[in-house]
Amino acid sequence: NVASGTGPFALTIDPTGEFLYCANNGATDSISMYRVDSATGQLSPLSGSPYTFTPGANPRSLAADPGGRILWTVLRGDSTLRGLLINRNASNTVEDGALVQIATENLVDLPYMVRTAPDGSTLYVSIEVTSGLIESYTTLFSSGSLLPLETTASGPLTSGIALRSRIQ
Repeated sequence: NVASGTGPFALTIDPTGEFLYCANNGATDSISMYRVDSATGQLSPLSGSPYTFTPGANPRSLAADPGGRILWTVLRGDSTLRGLLINRNASNTVEDGALVQIATENLVDLPYMVRTAPDGSTLYVSIEVTSGLIESYTTLFSSGSLLPLETTASGPLTSGIALRSRIQ
């Protein structure tokens, strides 16, 4: 057992399997960061964990891009999508796996979930409003920037998003 912040809500492991992140949407408004032992699966908190947001941010969902460079999260409290760089630079003073914010996108209403396309080129965010929406963005990995693609009506109270890769 390892401690997380208050109200652990969502988990994701980066594609390399080296780091696990936990969105805490309770009083701590944070993302707990852990190193995963490849032999045992045991979790060790990273220094600087948890990564904290302003009070009331309410991180809800997490998605790592397929290259393991960016962790995306949606914050219900301020209706934003945040891009966080997963540090992998051994020469700087920040521990590998620690998070550094690089992008913020304002959303139309209460975000619920974020997912990346299998190739990492597109990011999808479900918006939980009465009519239900899915916003999509093209991702630019070099900067973590987002280019809005479209907003699509998806049905009342949209929450989850599932994507699948085509097997050939």
